[in-house]
Amino acid sequence: MDITFMQCMLGLLLLLVPCYVFYVFNIPLLTKTLRSFLKMAGSHLVLGVLLYEVVALDKPFFTLLFSLLIIVWGATLSIVRAKLPLRQLFLPVLARASHPHKQQSPARLLYGIAPPWAALPLFAG
Repeated sequence: MDITFMQCMLGLLLLLVPCYVFYVFNIPLLTKTLRSFLKMAGSHLVLGVLLYEVVALDKPFFTLLFSLLIIVWGATLSIVRAKLPLRQLFLPVLARASHPHKQQSPARLLYGIAPPWAALPLFAG
């Protein structure tokens, strides 16, 4: 599915709705909202240009390198923004970010055991 320029502009216009609400009700979050929106738009612009170049090159090495770069960047950004120690948590967060998510039952998470219905072929996971 291709996204046209008009669809992108309409999506940006939808982001102005909270800004209008903040302005009408004199909520002091307007400058923070605009600043965070500009930071988000800038990072998406940089990622979009990089992704375009990676796709244009069509080389497996650059695709893998870009994928690893995105995983490392996401892990680092989530640790830094949470104000947690980067040296201690980088490898665990990186391992979880690069591993596909698997839904686990609360019993397995809390007690390390499988629930009784996991033996059924329909619910095995």
